Amino acid sequence: MRGIGRFLSIANKMAAVVAGIGLVQVLTIASSFSQSSNPRSLDELYKIRDRLVTELEKPASGSPEPTLLSGLIPLGGNPQEKLIQQLQAVDVQILVEQRANDNLQQAVRLANRAVETGKQQNQSIASSQQTQFLWHQALNNLQEVPQNSFLAPFKASKAQEYRENFTAATSQVRQAKSDFLAEVARESGLSEKASIGICHLSRECVNLRGDVPPASPASLIKLPIAVALMQKVEQEKISLNQEVFVNRGNFTEDSATKIVSAKNYPLKTLLEEMIDRSSNTATNQLIDYVGSDYINQFLENRGYQVTRVNFKLMGEKIMPSNPGSGPNRVTVNELTEMMVQ
Repeated sequence: MRGIGRFLSIANKMAAVVAGIGLVQVLTIASSFSQSSNPRSLDELYKIRDRLVTELEKPASGSPEPTLLSGLIPLGGNPQEKLIQQLQAVDVQILVEQRANDNLQQAVRLANRAVETGKQQNQSIASSQQTQFLWHQALNNLQEVPQNSFLAPFKASKAQEYRENFTAATSQVRQAKSDFLAEVARESGLSEKASIGICHLSRECVNLRGDVPPASPASLIKLPIAVALMQKVEQEKISLNQEVFVNRGNFTEDSATKIVSAKNYPLKTLLEEMIDRSSNTATNQLIDYVGSDYINQFLENRGYQVTRVNFKLMGEKIMPSNPGSGPNRVTVNELTEMMVQ
């Protein structure tokens, strides 16, 4: 009973210390104590804690019990109170090291699993994604190792290795998906130069030659024109019912459109005809309405490095007047990003 009472007395004193000096001061004490005692492992911390508890269990040399008031005042030079501070500091550092050790061990386990998964022959998309996921989780656990832990140097040495492996696994996933798209292209009878891009709204994308501009964008160029038009309409508060005169110089052959030159049409009609019926005449008029400089500046501002609208569209024989200069350019990757936006 005497030993239990002694332990409770120590615990009460520690509680008074924590209440009086606060968590920030406890962590400061832990840091200074760690530097002065220079422990280098969790086992050493356990030994130090055992030694401090033993010291505190020795009979007191007539020191008065701390009161509530004294617990709220910074501690003085009482030896027993200093021991309590040191014990609290050691306990804080032990918690830090236990957390660091748990996270490090989990990171190593995940990394080992990632290595084994990556060794499998004939990697599928699913197995490549599993390897990528394991490296990602291993990195997350590694990042949870506190910087003030004994294990921080080991964390730093492993972090670069894990990041490189995660990058390699991510590339493997992209390659596996690209191989799948190449198979789709072959089975669909597409050209060997065909480009395919697929994006989720979360921006998780995969592509086949997605960054290779086609020889001629043809009607694909109508998408960035539509996007730039909607930007202009939004910024300048223009009604889509506003009518626009279609100049004769913008006429060229169209397959199935109701747009004719020398007539007014609402903006929304020109936009619908350009997208729904691939009207070249409507496209040429909208290029004039929005302006090539505006369109290209908008594309550059939005981060599109390749896509540019420099030339109007033409049918079989009829070239529009003032057609522009330079080729139109797009990539599948940039077009799919526009669709996501």
